[in-house]
Amino acid sequence: MVYLNVTIEGKIESRDLWEDVHRFRVNVTDMIHYTWVYGELSMKDAMIVISICRKYGDIKSEVTSI
Repeated sequence: MVYLNVTIEGKIESRDLWEDVHRFRVNVTDMIHYTWVYGELSMKDAMIVISICRKYGDIKSEVTSI
């Protein structure tokens, strides 16, 4: 298991993003100027979530082992 932390810059449709990633049991928090996606998941699922997030804009991501 790993911990994923993704920040998507700018205003996006965070509800649409949540619909795309909720099956991975990660959290999506809309912070007005950016959207934060975070949670604990497998490395394989983390890579899938990162690729989904990239569809919504420029991202910064961090994956750490737990």
